[in-house]
Amino acid sequence: MGWEKFIDDIKKKQTPYAKGGGSAVYEDPHNDGRIIKVHNEGDVEGGPALANHISNFYVAKIVDLLFPDSNARIHAVTTSPVTSVKEKISLSPLTENGSRDLKEMDELTDKVAQIGIRFDNEYLGNFRRRPDGQLVHVDDPNLLSIDLGLLKNEIQVRLKGSDAELALGYVKRIEEIRRRK
Repeated sequence: MGWEKFIDDIKKKQTPYAKGGGSAVYEDPHNDGRIIKVHNEGDVEGGPALANHISNFYVAKIVDLLFPDSNARIHAVTTSPVTSVKEKISLSPLTENGSRDLKEMDELTDKVAQIGIRFDNEYLGNFRRRPDGQLVHVDDPNLLSIDLGLLKNEIQVRLKGSDAELALGYVKRIEEIRRRK
């Protein structure tokens, strides 16, 4: 079965796990630990929007290398249809801990901002907790505000060996995508 048919079948058989921002999120029927974010047709057809979608994959991978367990792990992105396959995180809202949640959100947002990446912390729903209590950002980062020069520098300072090579390779791919837009 091809990916398009697989996604069409999911959309027909499931109620979305979550909706918002021009996409619907479905549970992966073959992997209980993953979700599939399907963008609305027409929202990401090509050009800059599609380039940003692909860049999100690389940014999420860099964040996971620099700050393990701070972002929902991304496993894949596809372009036809436009989807993202990510780690499934609880849908429970962050209301149990009130000000502690807000403090942790601000700390996490500030931590990644120091390396040139912006998380949207205006919406509480962009953050969830794993079963172990770890706070994670579940939405895509704001690609328009990423400072690739700062990000490269932080990668060189914070990562070593194959992790640094991998992260710098992701930055190079983002730069290539930006040049083609």
